[in-house]
Amino acid sequence: MKKVFFLMLIEYNLPKVIKEVREKVRQFFIDFDDEELHITPKQMVEHMLDKRYDSFQTQRACKTYLGIDNYRNADGVKTNKTRVYKWKVYVDTNGLEDDFIIKKHKECAQALVFKREKFLTEFEINELYPAKQSEAELTPQAELTPQVDDIETPF
Repeated sequence: MKKVFFLMLIEYNLPKVIKEVREKVRQFFIDFDDEELHITPKQMVEHMLDKRYDSFQTQRACKTYLGIDNYRNADGVKTNKTRVYKWKVYVDTNGLEDDFIIKKHKECAQALVFKREKFLTEFEINELYPAKQSEAELTPQAELTPQVDDIETPF
């Protein structure tokens, strides 16, 4: 009981920017089938946080509280790379079609890397992204159809 209260107290005292980043990144992973989110602090402030925070403040908070780091190449060096960030925008169509459109923004900068496992539980990941069966596990259709000799007539 004390441990739960202590964790709730820590969560309550986190900076507001961290709570919003966590919520927005979590929603991104629910909306899109991506394993990683590569986004610059500038894009995060503009598209996720509605320009309420400074990009330096956001980057520092993500690194300090969430353990998020910049993109690194195969050698482990922080590098700039062109990334495309996408997000959903609500559009009122009076029910004629989907109420969301997907917008994309392309930018070459040092992106922060958010991993899906840190923001969704294992149960949510399994529910949202069911494991794809391999071809060996799939049974051919001929094996599923009953043969004429196997069918028993009710009379």
